[in-house]
Amino acid sequence: MSEIRRGDLLPCPFCGGEPQLKQTGKDKLTLKCLRCLVRFEQRVLRFSLEWLEDKMVENWNKRI
Repeated sequence: MSEIRRGDLLPCPFCGGEPQLKQTGKDKLTLKCLRCLVRFEQRVLRFSLEWLEDKMVENWNKRI
């Protein structure tokens, strides 16, 4: 699958590593840190993958 919008993601909130956002299925995106391997996956049911991508980037970048 393809990698998406790497420049919009802040470093990992846990280790400072580089995050990677990839489409890992027809309706699924995976966001993970390449250093500590923390990750989360989301599927889209009603909305587009672009919408899900925006939400995942927004949530990844929200932190204390």
